[in-house]
Amino acid sequence: MNNLNGTHFLCELIRELSNDRNATHYKGEATITAIVHGEEVISSDTIDCEMVIKYDSVDINFYWEDCGYKDYKKMGLYGQASSKFQNITKLSNTSFKLSDPKGAYEFTIAW
Repeated sequence: MNNLNGTHFLCELIRELSNDRNATHYKGEATITAIVHGEEVISSDTIDCEMVIKYDSVDINFYWEDCGYKDYKKMGLYGQASSKFQNITKLSNTSFKLSDPKGAYEFTIAW
């Protein structure tokens, strides 16, 4: 899925999850599995996340610290991702894979 299609999918997901066709963001709990450099560092854990529609992309904010991951940066995790810079692959109507174009990490995110 190219960046434009990934952005479109996330915009539709925000609207579906919020049950509002005019929604520009959605915040809630998602189940995340994170693989960094081939190692699973988070396995199906519930993490607070927020998706925000920008002009030409969707930002995804991860609230790792709020969910007990104080050293998330040392784990190779980031606090924000963007459909402009990361690859988005639709897995189902409410789940997707977010991956680094260079292959350093991938997150599976299910709402």
